[in-house]
Amino acid sequence: GEYKQLSFSGPFSWNPLASATSYEFSLRKGSSFATGTPVHFQNGVATTTLTLPGTVVLEEGTYTWGVKAYFSSGTETSYSTRTFYIDITDPNVPAGTMTPSGTFESGTVTFSWSNGTDTGIIQSPVTSVLHISTDAGFSSIWQEKSVQANTTSIDMSSASPGIYYWRVHNVDAAGNTSDYSVTKQFTLN
Repeated sequence: GEYKQLSFSGPFSWNPLASATSYEFSLRKGSSFATGTPVHFQNGVATTTLTLPGTVVLEEGTYTWGVKAYFSSGTETSYSTRTFYIDITDPNVPAGTMTPSGTFESGTVTFSWSNGTDTGIIQSPVTSVLHISTDAGFSSIWQEKSVQANTTSIDMSSASPGIYYWRVHNVDAAGNTSDYSVTKQFTLN
């Protein structure tokens, strides 16, 4: 399934079926369409897209939606279904033992931090974004790197000697963003 952010209302879309006269849409909370709790139902849909009315607000969780087609002969298809996830919880702020700090010779520097655990109902995949700057306010980013882990190595051989500042924040697949970690610094000789 896909991960969606807060206030997702569609559009839901599906492929048209030749000679279908209308479609029926059903959205249910839960990973099973058969046993999920009904959230929104609409029949007589003439198009192949549907946006939820503003009165339908999806909270964090797993949802399954289905659509079926009706034909002028009086027959209908069974529901074709898809599952998606609403994730509105920000990922944890990177923290813990954050390295490097101290003084390094030019070359490859390995950065590491702790991400902890995601606290929401839906735990989307998290990407950590590392910023390295030559100023403590991060007004100019020397390097930015996104990783699906809590460690990465950066080749600093092209960097000028001096003090560098670094921080990390997390972004999940739904686009929720943590605050920045504490700022750490190291010196490059």
